[in-house]
Amino acid sequence: MGEGVSSIMKIVLVSFIAIVVLGLSSVFYDHYIDVRDSEARILARQVMNCFVPEGELDLGVMVEGTEIFSYCGFSDGEMERFFVRLWVRDGEDKVVRKYVEGDEGSLWAKKIYDSGLAGENIKKYEPGYFQNKYVVQVVDGSSRFQGDLYVEVVVKDEF
Repeated sequence: MGEGVSSIMKIVLVSFIAIVVLGLSSVFYDHYIDVRDSEARILARQVMNCFVPEGELDLGVMVEGTEIFSYCGFSDGEMERFFVRLWVRDGEDKVVRKYVEGDEGSLWAKKIYDSGLAGENIKKYEPGYFQNKYVVQVVDGSSRFQGDLYVEVVVKDEF
């Protein structure tokens, strides 16, 4: 009988120590890691590789209104969190072509976060963002010129 009581006490003590160790370690393993900016950068690179293979954009193939996600092989279900805008400018800084897909309201939300109106408690919902300019060779029928391709990607928070 004495050994049974002592065994129960040992089990309770070991269980208590295990609960304390797990409780303390959960503080360190419950860290929020934001990858939305990285997602935006990766998506921009994939879209660039799709639209501009080997640094050449053929405007004959890429007609205005081309759906970016379906053209690049992304399924619609996985792309509902993303907004992508591409625009091509010629050497005289004139917009030659625009491509837009996704929820443009994401830009509006991004501007609110950038303005500083968002409080600290909702700052973790800030959309990921990436914008870059690439120098590309543009082919338009028989003419060929060097242009700039601007890529803008916004990644919304997961709900």
